[in-house]
Amino acid sequence: MSKEMAPMQGTLQRGRMRWSRLHAKMTFSYVWVTVVSVLLLEVITAITVVAIIIFSPILDNGRIAAAKRQAQLYATSVSEQTKNSSIDAPITFMPDQPFSLAPFNISTDRTDTPAYIGEPLAEGKQVAFALLIGSDGTILASSYPSLYPAQQAIARELPTQAALIKMALAGQEGGVADATSQGRMTSAVVPVWNQAHQPVGAVYVQLPPVVSSQLFLQNIVRVLLVSGLFLLLITVPIGGIFGSLTTRGLVRRVDRLVAATTQFAAGDYRQRVAVTSRDEVGQLEQQFNVMAAQLVSSIEQQHTLTEQNARLAERTRIARDLHDSVKQQAFAVSMQIGAALTLIDTKEEQRKHLLEAETLAYQLQQELTVLIRELRPLALQDKSFPMALQEYVQGWERQHSLHVAFSTSGNCGRCELSEARETALLRVLQEALSNVVRHSHATEVAVTFTSEQEQVTLVVRDNGVGFESSVGGNGSGVGLHSMRERMETLQGTLLIESKSGRGTRLVARYPHCVGMQAKGSVEV
Repeated sequence: MSKEMAPMQGTLQRGRMRWSRLHAKMTFSYVWVTVVSVLLLEVITAITVVAIIIFSPILDNGRIAAAKRQAQLYATSVSEQTKNSSIDAPITFMPDQPFSLAPFNISTDRTDTPAYIGEPLAEGKQVAFALLIGSDGTILASSYPSLYPAQQAIARELPTQAALIKMALAGQEGGVADATSQGRMTSAVVPVWNQAHQPVGAVYVQLPPVVSSQLFLQNIVRVLLVSGLFLLLITVPIGGIFGSLTTRGLVRRVDRLVAATTQFAAGDYRQRVAVTSRDEVGQLEQQFNVMAAQLVSSIEQQHTLTEQNARLAERTRIARDLHDSVKQQAFAVSMQIGAALTLIDTKEEQRKHLLEAETLAYQLQQELTVLIRELRPLALQDKSFPMALQEYVQGWERQHSLHVAFSTSGNCGRCELSEARETALLRVLQEALSNVVRHSHATEVAVTFTSEQEQVTLVVRDNGVGFESSVGGNGSGVGLHSMRERMETLQGTLLIESKSGRGTRLVARYPHCVGMQAKGSVEV
């Protein structure tokens, strides 16, 4: 492994470690959600069960039915011992006593079965008890005499149940469940019938709440803990496995993005990632590819522009050096020859050679001027392109003493050419006018520039001797070949129409004028 690749590999390794931690975090989030969901389900279930136990009439109906059965047993026993129209026998709930109702006491440990309670219980303790009530509303017998003694009016001892007991003394049994601070208190009352099937009394049975509040809460908490622990032991591994499997693909995709980004930052601009889905990560993958392509294109354009600027700077330097050195020396030679001509009057042979040298020096200056303009097109600086063309044509016209008809048409102000295309068109015009002077022997030249939103067109027409376009149009001349290359490089076209003795027509055209390219983006 090279030294340059070592840091990159280290970065990738750290990236994989980082995204491995991300995988663990996402898996843990699934486990956490599973735990919270299980606990929430436990709480909802517990609340539902408690609500059913406390508020549902189903439990109350069952308890009322149980209380009625207890009271009915006592009422039946009393009816068997009642011979007259009233309960006259000394019936009691004490065990081993005559006329005792104690045989129905199943166990004193059962809080939902009435039992004889001789001693007062702790304050606040609720137990089941039974009362035998005479037809006049007086307590005849009590299984809890310390709290509800005999010979007391039931309306005073149990005022909230007075209406229910009154209905039972009239022959209609009933039951009710009342909410108290200790829970739902259940009570039932049934009539006692004599042998003539007349109500002669009633038996009242009251059952305590199913459980006390504290014990009930303790039981609920115990059930929640046990069931919650059991569910967690099952669901946590399942949640972890599910989270690991579902997040593995996502983490791998992000890992590929990290690796591609790391190598891209290291200079490998060929990196691309496969778009595997249309989700947010897929959009990120697609945008990475678009960004990479745009960055590569921007780098290439910047490189081309840098090379072009370097070439333009070198051309400017060469033009400046030619202007400051060779052209000045040629001008100095011309001045010296001119001075010598003024001193020679009679020697015609010498004067003839000096005049020839002066002509050559003048031609050298003209050639240098053209060369400097071609190297450094100052005509395009700080002015519109049609105006630059017009100024160039006017300067060329003065230099060569040949009239040029220049015209423009179209929406020139809306047309925005790139600097490269402007330069290319100017070079084509320079070469075309140069060919007119050198080869065509024309007396009239017309230059037309047309700019529209769809295209720009430069037309150069002369009335010279012309040539066969089948030969010259195929690029046999260096100048024509150069013009055609300039146009085709920037997606333009060059058309040359010529016939011997009928002049030449040159048409240079660029399509899609407005916003075609950014200025200075392509070499000419």
